[in-house]
Amino acid sequence: MIPRLNIAFPIKRQWQYWFGKEYEPLKGEYLLNHARTGIVMALKASVPEGSRVGVVAYNCHTVANAVVNAGCKPVFVDVTEELKIDIASVPANLDAIVVTNLFGIRNDIEAIRKRCPKAIIIVDNAHGYGLPAEGDFTVYSINQGKFPALGCGGILCVNIKENKNKENTACAEENDSKSKTNNPAPQDTAYAASSVIANHLDDKQAYLQSNCQSLSDNCNKLPSSDYSEKNDSTFESTKNTKNNVAAIDEMYAALPSYRFMGQMKLFCSMLVKAIAYSRCMYWLTMKMKKSSNPKVHEKVVMMKMAPGVRRMYQAALPEIPKMINLQRQNAAKIGDWTLDIGHLIVGENAFMAVVRTEKPEELKREFASKGVETETHFKHCIEWAKQFGYIEETCPNAEKLINHLLMIPTYSEVRN
Repeated sequence: MIPRLNIAFPIKRQWQYWFGKEYEPLKGEYLLNHARTGIVMALKASVPEGSRVGVVAYNCHTVANAVVNAGCKPVFVDVTEELKIDIASVPANLDAIVVTNLFGIRNDIEAIRKRCPKAIIIVDNAHGYGLPAEGDFTVYSINQGKFPALGCGGILCVNIKENKNKENTACAEENDSKSKTNNPAPQDTAYAASSVIANHLDDKQAYLQSNCQSLSDNCNKLPSSDYSEKNDSTFESTKNTKNNVAAIDEMYAALPSYRFMGQMKLFCSMLVKAIAYSRCMYWLTMKMKKSSNPKVHEKVVMMKMAPGVRRMYQAALPEIPKMINLQRQNAAKIGDWTLDIGHLIVGENAFMAVVRTEKPEELKREFASKGVETETHFKHCIEWAKQFGYIEETCPNAEKLINHLLMIPTYSEVRN
């Protein structure tokens, strides 16, 4: 049986964990142990405790839990049948919103900004590695089971352009109330640092734009890769304004780092998990897993990314375009298989495909006959949400979709 999640930890990654070259982050990019750590940091840096934060109801419990860990209150919003945020369900008076790009399906950030113009926008790209950084903050995940699946890691990007625009607007409004003649001239914000992860992918490595045909449409929309001294100086000038960079810097500096024993423990944990999720052991692992319940409310352990994961991340960068192309090929095959029985939904990086169908059990049996595990992703999401204050029927689409969605593995390691 092909597992629906990629938990592999091949020998080459084990070698890279200990002996590879560490990835060096760009300005505005923070390497963390989890994406949820980045959500907590972004909220603590930008909104006061008790703030109302929008969270997608069809989602992992870790997102709402991160909001609670930041001292805020989750407010659940619905999704459309295409798994994008239902704009009509978003309250206009939110203090912040976590925009989750489910399965790498990109939301309309401008529409969300118009809906709640004063809200801090944190884009959750845990499923969307390769999508550009948007909103005020963006988080990415490279955990096992995500893409790229590298163990235990998350990336927080501070979107300097968004913070700068917001600061300029606030300053202009404040000065206008005093005297129109004192308004400062608007500063140029068209620079590459507005999307740190995009720069990292197409400036540092020049892979996505030149080699990955499947992402050509998305890459054409990404910022310029000219990360020049001018961009660096622009970044420095924004640090003196009331953006959130200084607060994030302070929190990041205070985070604990992995020591040798911690790295050894993480390495062993990843290895054991990979063995448990291997094809020969998977049936037993799933049998044991079904009898256990995840901890929904728990303290988020906040740390910097382990050096070993940074090494694997650096080594994985040249492989990403090829992996995405393979994933899109796999998704195309899934589309052929499900043409008559469901509606295929695939995100930008295609590391997993989602089929919306009225006959989920029939589709499960069909894929099981091909040796492929399928399952409803986040099938307990409403139960989890209730533990964070969700009221039934608040998000009817999310409640309905959990009975009609199947997640099918299309990650690059799947063959034939």
